[in-house]
Amino acid sequence: MLLPAGTIVRVDRAEEKLFVNRTRDEIKDAPAYDPDRDRGDSRYRENVADYYRPFYS
Repeated sequence: MLLPAGTIVRVDRAEEKLFVNRTRDEIKDAPAYDPDRDRGDSRYRENVADYYRPFYS
């Protein structure tokens, strides 16, 4: 999964867990992670940003 940095609330290094400010269903409904597109495809990153934008407006 690809999450915006603002989604991360806390990192527990000892437990190796991330705590986020989105529900499990909100994350499941996000655009599917595609490791072949995440770095080089600006359209893919824009789709992810467009999905999460309303949560932070």
